[in-house]
Amino acid sequence: MQHAPIAVAIVVDQLAAWVLRERLDRLPDDGGFARLRREGKYFQEMAYAHAITETAPGHASLFTGKLPRDHGIVANDVLGPDGKKQPTVADNGESSKLVGLDGRTLEGQGSSVDILEAKSSLVATVFRSRYPKGQGIVAALSLKDRGALFAAGETADYALWFDPKIRGEVDAQKEVGAFVTTRRYEASLRKSGLAAFLGSYLATEAGDRRDGVARIEAQAWKGLDPAWLSENAGVPGANDYTGFVGAHTASQAGKPGAAFRALPDSDRLLLEMALRVLRAESRDLPVFLSVSLSANDYVGHLFGPDSWEAWDELRRLDLALAWFFKELDAFGPQAWSVVLTADHGVVPLEDSPRRPQCGQSPRGALDAAKPCSGASARGARMYTEEVRSTAELAAAKAGLRDASGKRPDNIIAGVVYPYIYLTEAAKNAMGADASARARLASRLDSELKGKFKSVHAILDVLPFREAEVCPDERTDRMAALVCNSISPASERGGDFYIVLKPGAFFDADLVKGTGVAHGSPYGYDRFVPMFVRDASRPALAGQVEDKRIAFTQFRDELVRIILSAPSVTR
Repeated sequence: MQHAPIAVAIVVDQLAAWVLRERLDRLPDDGGFARLRREGKYFQEMAYAHAITETAPGHASLFTGKLPRDHGIVANDVLGPDGKKQPTVADNGESSKLVGLDGRTLEGQGSSVDILEAKSSLVATVFRSRYPKGQGIVAALSLKDRGALFAAGETADYALWFDPKIRGEVDAQKEVGAFVTTRRYEASLRKSGLAAFLGSYLATEAGDRRDGVARIEAQAWKGLDPAWLSENAGVPGANDYTGFVGAHTASQAGKPGAAFRALPDSDRLLLEMALRVLRAESRDLPVFLSVSLSANDYVGHLFGPDSWEAWDELRRLDLALAWFFKELDAFGPQAWSVVLTADHGVVPLEDSPRRPQCGQSPRGALDAAKPCSGASARGARMYTEEVRSTAELAAAKAGLRDASGKRPDNIIAGVVYPYIYLTEAAKNAMGADASARARLASRLDSELKGKFKSVHAILDVLPFREAEVCPDERTDRMAALVCNSISPASERGGDFYIVLKPGAFFDADLVKGTGVAHGSPYGYDRFVPMFVRDASRPALAGQVEDKRIAFTQFRDELVRIILSAPSVTR
C-alpha cells in the first residue's frame, strides 16, 4: 500500500552554491545528489535578500518566505538581559522546558518558536490548514534547535534537536549531549519509540549502557575514500581537531556533545530517526517532514570548506541521501517529494592558496557567486573581544553626557555579531539628541575601520528600523540587504551593524583561530543551491536552472507540493 503524500524539506546547513557547483560532478553517479538531478530540477543559485546569513535567519526565511525584517529573527544570537550572548530562540516558558526522548524533564535552556513573527506564512501552517492535527503529521528534526523549530511551527507532532550540553548517565561529568524536545511537542514521543531505537543504535554488546550518540562519539572519523580525498583535497592529517577533538574522536573531546555535531555520522543518525518517525505513524496520514542536516556547518566552521574533512563530509552526505531516498521508496516512489536547499553559504579560509584574494571594495562581491579569500595581513579573522574593547575606547571619545552633564560610566553593553549594543545609560544620555547619536556612530565607524582593516562600515540601525521601506537595492545594494535584516517591530538586535569587507569573518568561537564562519552579505554566503523532486511533476526531471532565483521559491515549492497532493481516501 502506497503511503499518503509525504512532503520532505531538507536543509543542508552551510552548503554554498559555489561549493556544490565545484564538486557536484566529482560525486558518484549513484549518490543522492545525482538522483536529485536525474529525477528533479537543480537550481544552481538561490539568493537570500538579507545581509545576516546565519542559521536562524536563514531557516526562518526559508519556512516563512519572509525577510528577517518581517519575521523578526535578526541573528543566531542576541545580547541577553544579563549582558551575555543568548540564542534568539531561547525561552524559559513552561511549554519550552526540555524533555528527553524517554520523557524525562531535563535541565537546560529551553527553546521556542514563539518569537517568530509571520507565523501564519509558515509551511507547517499551510500544511495544517489542509491537514489539521490528527489528520496529518508534521515532524521536524535537526542537530540545532533553530534548525527544527522554524520548520515545526507551533502545532508539530514532532520537533526534535540535539542539545550538546546534556550530561551523560554513564559519565555525569561530561557534556555528551542528547536529542531533546520540549513539553509542547512531547505527546508523540511514546508512540515513536525513538528512545528505544536510540538506545540500541550501533549496539554490539548486551551490557553496553550507552546510547547511539555515545557510540558514534567513540568512533574515530576517518576518510571514506582516501584515494578520492587525496585527489580532491589532500591527505588527512592527524591533528586537524587541535584543541577540540583528539584524533577525530568525539569522546576524547572536552565536550563530546559539541564534537558530535561535527561528525558526518550525526546526520546519518538524524535521517534514521526521521524514518523511524515515518514508520511509527499511519500510512494513511499525509506528512510534512523537515530534516535540517547540520554536520556540514560544524565541519566547515572547524576546518574550512576546502579541507579534507569538508570534502569527506560532502561525500558521506551524498551517500546518506542516496540511502535515505531509497528508504523513502519503500513508502512508494510516487508518494514522496523533496525540496533540498541550504540556509547560507560559507567563505574560504583566510590566505587560502586555492582561492583568489578578495578585493577591498564590497560592491563586486555582493552579487559575485565565486568565492575569494581574505588576506590575514588585513585581519580577515575578527575576534569579538577585540572588537568590543575597541568599540568601548571609541565610544568613550564621543562625548556623550546625560541631562545633568555627567558622562555615562559604560556605553557599550556588548558585541554579538553583527551588532554592537549600547547600554541603557548610553541610550538615556543620548535621548532624542540625533547629533549625539551621529557623533557616536561616526566615532565607532572611524575607529573600528582604523583598527580593523576588514571592517567596511559601522551602520546605525535606527534609520533602518524607523524607515517605512528599505532603500532601493538598485541605488544602494548594501543598505538594502542590511535593512532587510533588521526588524522594525521591536528592538531585537543591537544598535550598530558591523559590515565586514569581502573575505572577512568573525571567528566561529568553537576553537579560537580555527576554521571559518559566515554571516556576510556577499555572494559566497548568500547564494545556495536548491533541488526539487516533485512526484506530481515528472517533467522536472533532469532540468537545470542557471538563472538566479529568490529564496522565496523554497517555500513556494513546498506549498505547491502540499496543496497539489491528491486527497487521501481509504
